[in-house]
Amino acid sequence: MKWIGKKYKIQMKNKIFYTAVVLEDEGQMIRVKTIRDEDLILNKIEIVEMRLIEDEDGSKDRKSVV
Repeated sequence: MKWIGKKYKIQMKNKIFYTAVVLEDEGQMIRVKTIRDEDLILNKIEIVEMRLIEDEDGSKDRKSVV
């Protein structure tokens, strides 16, 4: 729930990167909308790192691992 509506830089295990807003958090999966307007469902196990681009308080670039 804490990630919904926030924009992240997401790195996957297969070295693919996404910049996306988290739309839903469903246990082991998250649904995101990328900057290329793709609607994706990502498995949290496959995510290496999520870096917050901008929080609602204006702070930027915080790292979190799923």
